[in-house]
Amino acid sequence: MSVLIGSAMAFVVRGVRVLCPVLCWWLMVMHTTALPAQVPAATTIIVGGRMFTADTAAPWAEALAIRGDRIVAVGSRRDIERMATAATRRIVLNGEVVIPGINDAHVHLGFLVPIAPSMPFTSNVAAGPSPAMVRDSLAALASRTPAGTWLRGEMGMAIRRDSSLRRAALDSITPNHPVLLSATYGHGSMVNTAAMRRVKLMESATDPDGGWYERDARGVLTGLLDGSAQVPVWDAYASSHAAAIIDHLEQLGRTYAGWGVTSVQQMSSGMRPATVQATFARAALRMRVRIIAWPAPDRDRVWRRVAGKTLAPLVRVSGTKLVVDGTPIEGWALKRVAYTGRPGWYGRPYYPTDAVHRFLQQSLARREQPMLHVVGDSAMVLVLNIMQQVAPDSVWRERRPRLEHANGLTEELAVIARRLGVIVSQPRGPAAQLLLWQRAGITVAYGSDAEPANPFVAMAGWTTSVNGSPVLSREAAVLRLTRDPAFAEFADAEKGTLAVGKLADLAVLSQDIFTIPAAQIGSTRSVLTLLGGVVVHDTRAASR
Repeated sequence: MSVLIGSAMAFVVRGVRVLCPVLCWWLMVMHTTALPAQVPAATTIIVGGRMFTADTAAPWAEALAIRGDRIVAVGSRRDIERMATAATRRIVLNGEVVIPGINDAHVHLGFLVPIAPSMPFTSNVAAGPSPAMVRDSLAALASRTPAGTWLRGEMGMAIRRDSSLRRAALDSITPNHPVLLSATYGHGSMVNTAAMRRVKLMESATDPDGGWYERDARGVLTGLLDGSAQVPVWDAYASSHAAAIIDHLEQLGRTYAGWGVTSVQQMSSGMRPATVQATFARAALRMRVRIIAWPAPDRDRVWRRVAGKTLAPLVRVSGTKLVVDGTPIEGWALKRVAYTGRPGWYGRPYYPTDAVHRFLQQSLARREQPMLHVVGDSAMVLVLNIMQQVAPDSVWRERRPRLEHANGLTEELAVIARRLGVIVSQPRGPAAQLLLWQRAGITVAYGSDAEPANPFVAMAGWTTSVNGSPVLSREAAVLRLTRDPAFAEFADAEKGTLAVGKLADLAVLSQDIFTIPAAQIGSTRSVLTLLGGVVVHDTRAASR
């Protein structure tokens, strides 16, 4: 009897060993394809590729099917082929890698585009052009430009530190052209009297919330503007060149589609809603655009009328932004240690503490996602302390608060930020800081803070070895480009992964970013980009 029992048990064990791999494979296929018993027809199928879905439940697949603008199945080529009819468009790949559409979570599209007569400076971003360069170039530009036309140029610390080049000096060069000189990184502008008249800026003007005007010893405006004081001039410049900005946005759309970018999150860069509607809402875009209100609605009531609305099929408004401090370049980042060479100077906040407190309270009351530009470590302490005072951790986690830049998010503060559910967007810090945030479990969403910017250059940096190991794995880097930015805009139910029910936003890549050397990743391009199932970029057609 014992022999019989032993033989029976051995038979069962052998059977399990044989059947288990088969059963596991069958379960994986059924989970991956998620095909219904009655297979629906697809309008498009994509087969023959290696698809990184960014879906942790099933990260890789062979094929997918699309109906309309949605993905209806992801799985094996055999099962996806079953969904094709004579009317189905078939995209047959040759082993190329497919990823979800890339989402740039922090951009400034159309921001002070040099579309007006401009002084073409190529200079260090921080230093900017010299005062002598500005004087000479502005005089030459004014001499060949009709009066009343905006003249544009750059400025940096060289002009900030030279008190001789202010409004009066610009007036002496060209009193009949409105002049706007701006720091390329957005913190600081210089205007002349003609520009002040365009925006009805009077000598008696008081500093606006979140900004200020420089005045000389007599109390006269010098023309140097900071923070939100720049907004009226920025908007006047943009609204005067709406048609040119539309052309610029359409060109950017083509460029971004060539990188597989299908979504961007636009920090509105001082444009008023009317200017946004006259530009973004009218442009033939090739990407989805989320407009983030700035200045915040509690300072600019007109934003309240469009908050949460869709301005055009690809353009919607959501979220509010508050600029808490500046940057270390001009010395406005709020730091705990005094600036080198400036004893007693720790930076300058854009808002008093009670205003930051009120902004966070209002964002919760309106159920809006708060986004705070925070750079200095002292500003970071201020924001995190106020958040803890305003609401418990569970409330904040529900609202997914974002910190833009977050250079001052140290290891000790990262623990608090993680507990509050903070998302970091547009990381510019060194590799060590990114590793710190990753170890703390903080979601980090890719943001370029520029236009245009190749996302694969950023990926190459994250996946290049630092002290013997990369900051991120290839797979984690793609999640930072796709899934995490979607989560950071409350759109993870709609996009960010290649999964059933999601928008068919995807990119077919020119090379395998998961296997090539990290140094080659930056040269990657999209050979085919789909936005809601519609082809918006295709270099394969040209090659054929």
